[in-house]
Amino acid sequence: MLKNNNKDVIRLLNRRMIKCNRLRNVVTIIAIVLTTFMFTTIFSIGYSLANNVNDILLLGQGSRASVFLTHPSAQQIEAVKQCTTVRAAGLRIKVEKLTDKKEKNKYNLMWFDETEYEQNLKPAIRDVIGTYPQEQNEIMMSTSHLLSLGYEQYHIGDMIALYKEGVPTDFVLSGYYSGFSSSNPCLISQAYVMASGKNVSDDGYMSISSKAGNNESMLEQLENSVSLDEGQCWDNVYDVQKEKVQTIVSMIIAMCLISLLVVVSGYLLIYNVMYISVAKDTRFYGLLKLVGTTSKQIKKIVRLQSVYLSAIGIPLGLLLGTLTAFGIVPIASNMISAGRSELISTDVTFNVYIYAFAIAFAAITVFFSMMKPAKMASKVSPIEALRYYSENQQRSATFGAKRTDKECSEGKKIRTMAWRNVFRDRKRARLVFASLFFGSIVFLCINTFIKSVSVENFLASYFYYDYAVYINEDMNAMQGVYDYGDEYDTTGGKSFEQIADEITSLDGLEYYHINRYAHGQLDYDINTYRPFLEYAVERFGATDVEELDALFKEENEDSLAFGASVVSVDSRMIETYNKKAKHKIDNDRFERGEICLVGYVLTDEQSESFTGKEISITNEVTGEEKTIEVGATAVYGENYGIIAGYYWSIVGAPQMILVSDSFMDELFPDAAANTIVADAKKDREPELATIIYQMYKSNDCIGALDIESMESEDFRKSMMSLSIVGGGISGILILIGLMNFVNVMITSVYTRSKEIATLESVGMTKKQQKHMLVWEGVIYGGISIGLLLTIGSIMIYGMGKLTEKIADYAIPEYPVVALLFLSVMIIIICLVTPILIFNDITKRTVTERIRE
Repeated sequence: MLKNNNKDVIRLLNRRMIKCNRLRNVVTIIAIVLTTFMFTTIFSIGYSLANNVNDILLLGQGSRASVFLTHPSAQQIEAVKQCTTVRAAGLRIKVEKLTDKKEKNKYNLMWFDETEYEQNLKPAIRDVIGTYPQEQNEIMMSTSHLLSLGYEQYHIGDMIALYKEGVPTDFVLSGYYSGFSSSNPCLISQAYVMASGKNVSDDGYMSISSKAGNNESMLEQLENSVSLDEGQCWDNVYDVQKEKVQTIVSMIIAMCLISLLVVVSGYLLIYNVMYISVAKDTRFYGLLKLVGTTSKQIKKIVRLQSVYLSAIGIPLGLLLGTLTAFGIVPIASNMISAGRSELISTDVTFNVYIYAFAIAFAAITVFFSMMKPAKMASKVSPIEALRYYSENQQRSATFGAKRTDKECSEGKKIRTMAWRNVFRDRKRARLVFASLFFGSIVFLCINTFIKSVSVENFLASYFYYDYAVYINEDMNAMQGVYDYGDEYDTTGGKSFEQIADEITSLDGLEYYHINRYAHGQLDYDINTYRPFLEYAVERFGATDVEELDALFKEENEDSLAFGASVVSVDSRMIETYNKKAKHKIDNDRFERGEICLVGYVLTDEQSESFTGKEISITNEVTGEEKTIEVGATAVYGENYGIIAGYYWSIVGAPQMILVSDSFMDELFPDAAANTIVADAKKDREPELATIIYQMYKSNDCIGALDIESMESEDFRKSMMSLSIVGGGISGILILIGLMNFVNVMITSVYTRSKEIATLESVGMTKKQQKHMLVWEGVIYGGISIGLLLTIGSIMIYGMGKLTEKIADYAIPEYPVVALLFLSVMIIIICLVTPILIFNDITKRTVTERIRE
């Protein structure tokens, strides 16, 4: 048998078929563009955010290191570096602390070795200009340090004056950087360290960073591999790299779920277009077989068309996706950073694998979409094709032929015909319903998410007052405990008490309260405070309860060995807490000073075991002691409405003890203010917000400030960004679904033009035919809406529950308005599309349409 080699003819046929099917080509290219666009956009955004979102954590921490060891020996340093889970082990020495001229601000002078500087510090800072200090008089500082010293303009080589007990020391600025942590150091040279007489083994410590996500296993390996001297211990802090791994995994899961919807929707659209196109050209493919074209060559013709259309659609989709990523990534990054945009990068991170992945996904989607139509075209029999009228159309003429005219009315006949027309090709009907359903349900789920995390819900959960003014945590008298014994200088500027007096005297306030703070010494007992010891083991990585118990017993002579922060709040705050808290407290007894609210424990059982106990709180200054009953014990996370300000806590002890003003007056009459909460009259709120904000900007004693109106505006902008991103994704999926439906309806009516003309020739009026087509649209729309109300409602409910886990302030809300809008839009399109197509094909005479 001679080989049938007609490649040139096949290419010619392919080109001509593409020219003859321009509408189909446009629809298919749009489908490929949208599919590729969605892949590119989703993965570009996901990859970029996965790289950007953890910047805010890392920059806030100020170092990649998460485990520290004081006074390391040379043997210990070498042993640590041999551990396989260690990313970098750097060395640092805290040389001394200098101040500005007014002794208002303090600056830690530290030396970092090369590993510490390059691998642990640099990833946690930005915009490094200059070099690490080499000479004894050189220094490297953060831009915030320079601004606090009064240098608004600074350059490499500038002279920087720092003071020690009023005596200036001049440094040459060798470099500067942007840092966002309060622990950002002022770096000095090794020569300065040597001149000071300090060294690593006596004055320094080693900071160790783990390979991403391996902090726990690294700490375990360090404990097993490195021998510690007496007095040494591993100091472990939260590992932000673990958070990065979790974020990337979450991003991947989210992107994969969205991509699955894109794959399904894109596949349905491309498959429908090609399936209907091949069905319409069945007679043509049969004639090709009649003249000698093989099944393999017909498959090749269909595949060549898909390759040609993909060659146009995929590059366009990649280009549009890239341009969109440039617009969305900064918006999404700012949204995630919760208004702290300076902490997070808004760069779009490009990766060749993203584009390879998008191209591969789009190509695979197109390939599988073309497989069935190509196979169907290749199996067409020449004889069947010559007498082809449509198997499904024949079925529609014979299906149920035994029914008599007496069995149903004229209207019922038309509805029955419409139902049979919709389901004459059951596979096509299922594809249309699936495409409409997927696009619509994504839109509704995103709408549910956005409604659930609305501005109103956010404010109701986090902002219980118009204003909340917090004391600078460094002004807390106990802050020195965490600064290696150095006491913090609180001189200079207004005191927080003076600020409190100014705010509470403002005209226009409707309500205010000043929360006060004091340190209360507690009588340590392992059985009494076991729930808090267990909390420390679970939350802070303490070894075990018994070891903490031994530690407190050894240090029981120290007044700070065991104690808690005592904070006074008013009854309104307790009322707010009781509205949501599982473990409520009697407000009347609390106000009288009979009971207190203690936090936090991990479980309800621990809460119940501690509630009802009597605890003794001692004023360590006066020695006065007072007993109070525990009215309720808050479980971790149950801090509804509680604004306790900045306070310190001892690991293993209660984090806070909330008491009434009357109790505080009796035991701690000199307790200092640490938080001010206030509400303004509605007409005065903007004016007072401006005044209080100016106080915050001009007084260092205010550490933080919450103004509901300002925060709500920032959050509203973030939600608008989320609406744009989410609405864009769901809008494209709805567009794909509607395009699928419109394409099916157009092709269905056009391919049935001969059938419609035949019905008209035997007496069916145009009005009846329109009614039939309208009913077909009603059936499509009605079933689609029914699916949304049943299966869709279950999915919407699941999205609401998922939203509650993502955002604790979320209140799930069924998207009634969105569903009504979507239903109306679907019905309109389902009704209008077939009528428009019918009016177009009936412009010709019945004879012309029958002869076609």
